Amino acid sequence: MPPKMRKQMEILSKNATKMGQILLSSPITKEMPIMILSALLKKDIKENPEWEEMVACMHKKQEEYLKLYPWANQVWIESGHMMMYEKPEVIADAVRKVIGDN
Repeated sequence: MPPKMRKQMEILSKNATKMGQILLSSPITKEMPIMILSALLKKDIKENPEWEEMVACMHKKQEEYLKLYPWANQVWIESGHMMMYEKPEVIADAVRKVIGDN
């Protein structure tokens, strides 16, 4: 992993635990629709083949979210990590579906 990315991962790891604890302590019920948008990252892997194993690990973690919220819908998006910039229409559609404004 490149040094710059390693540093970013360290920062994310420190904050991810705190974010995860907050999320898991939130009162989430089956009545609350959940949509998990997961980036396929194919372009990233093509440009950085050494990331393939890391991305596979990330995808596995994405799939594990369904164990926490089995009623959630997971959608795999042909996108990189910055999905909100690459595919803003997908994000907008997901929000509309979750709030029931199809």
